[in-house]
Amino acid sequence: MQTAEQQILIGFNEFKVTKLEMNISGPNNGNELNVTLGFDPIFFKDENRKKEFALDFLIKLNNLENTLLIEVKALAYFRTSIEITEEFKLSDWPIVNAPAIAFPYLRAFISTVSLNAGINPVILPAFNFTKLNPSLSKENQVE
Repeated sequence: MQTAEQQILIGFNEFKVTKLEMNISGPNNGNELNVTLGFDPIFFKDENRKKEFALDFLIKLNNLENTLLIEVKALAYFRTSIEITEEFKLSDWPIVNAPAIAFPYLRAFISTVSLNAGINPVILPAFNFTKLNPSLSKENQVE
């Protein structure tokens, strides 16, 4: 009989946009977009937050004519079923699974903002987070 390995549970708590910059200098005719997406996991030092982490997203996009430029910074907060260890920090949870959970919120935000700005809505492509290699070289700690 096969037995299942118990998995770490992560819960998505909150999504906050911390910066929105949008410049529209001409039509956006649904042309191809250049999209740059980056994120860094943030792990908390506070004793009361040992089961929490966040993702700091930065996305920049522009159309080929540079008549549409959008930059968004956002934070996605998560809670885990275990205290976060060094092993967890280097696992797929904060660098593959959590971004895959939070990205649809960022994608929806950009679509809604662009639609409400009176331009063709920007529909971001899907991203395969297993192929991304975010920078983990920084000490991503906050007080």
